[in-house]
Amino acid sequence: MKNQKGITLIALVVTIIVLLILASVSITSITRDDGIISKSIDAAEKSETAKKDEDASLGGAESQIDEQSSGIISIKPGKYTKSTNRIYVEGGKTATIPAGFTVSNLEGEMSISTGLVIYSGNQQGKDLTTLQNSVNQYVWIPVDNPSDLYGIITQADVDLNPGQGLVVGEKFGKLYDFGSSSEGFATSASDATHRNWPTEEGYLAKGTDVSHREPAVLKSTETEAELKAEFDKMIESIEKYKGFYIARYELTTSGIVKGSKPLNSTSWEDYIAKCKELESSNTDAAGKITTTMIWGCQYDQAIKMSLSDKSDFLTNAGNYGVYKADAIANTGTTTSVFNIFDMSGNVWECTLEACNTGYRTRRGSRYYGTAANEPASIRNQGSYGGSSSNGCRAQLYLEVEE
Repeated sequence: MKNQKGITLIALVVTIIVLLILASVSITSITRDDGIISKSIDAAEKSETAKKDEDASLGGAESQIDEQSSGIISIKPGKYTKSTNRIYVEGGKTATIPAGFTVSNLEGEMSISTGLVIYSGNQQGKDLTTLQNSVNQYVWIPVDNPSDLYGIITQADVDLNPGQGLVVGEKFGKLYDFGSSSEGFATSASDATHRNWPTEEGYLAKGTDVSHREPAVLKSTETEAELKAEFDKMIESIEKYKGFYIARYELTTSGIVKGSKPLNSTSWEDYIAKCKELESSNTDAAGKITTTMIWGCQYDQAIKMSLSDKSDFLTNAGNYGVYKADAIANTGTTTSVFNIFDMSGNVWECTLEACNTGYRTRRGSRYYGTAANEPASIRNQGSYGGSSSNGCRAQLYLEVEE
């Protein structure tokens, strides 16, 4: 009997020990890093992460659909547009980045208010500071009110300028007077005065000789219909996109780049041809943009934005341009204004603006000029032939998509 009880007691102790061992094993398997509880927690976390990713993905897709449906897809600094125009949003303002260009991500070049810079081609992931001497660069010029840039000819304009070929309903560029050394130069955009033919009887005109105006044909080799069509196309683009791009540097033999001698001593026609070829190798931009010589009304808008950046741009032109020099300087050697270089001094910059009956207008003075009398706003008549002090400023505008 005692034997039986002893066996039973031993069996009970053994059973308890076995159960304790099993319990220990089970607890270990549950609580260790790859145990059941850990796996359960991990599975729950993964499920939650997957749900968040799915929500974010759906939200992003919905956002993209909304953007695409409204024709707006945004882009960030340093990114490439590839073959589609993109919208750049900064400081409550917007700019349209054309296909085939990279938005700058360099400090001081990302603000629409102080001069947004774009680089030609796919430069995404590259150090743009190393490309400024070899890649075309342009600066966005906002035009919030396109009516400040152009007007439409009325019957009153025709009556004021009889026999000058004005046609009611056609567009013309509004040109501005920014003052002079004797009367004081403008220090803000509001100081600029709209003062040009055809809304007045000539700007510095003598007798029946009309003065500064655009578009206007001056040579038999020019086609009036083509010139007016180009002007209208530029205006249509600015109406839609509320801005255009100006070349960051004067035109050089290497393009719109820093550290090169400006192209000079050539004809007006050659300057225009070179401007039109600037993005000929940019295949992603093909059919999306137009580059050509700048119009006078665009040049004036660039001066207005420059004054918003540096109010002494005209009064202290010597701070921002090459003057009283022995030779033409390389582009980009002086201080930029609104991220644009060399608008003052260095070389006269040919424009498409007409002057009197046989000349085009040049802007910005030349390297041996005087800063006090010849800031960027100065207008000077230039012949079609080449001149050692002539140069050119290009512009770029977006084609209006149907």
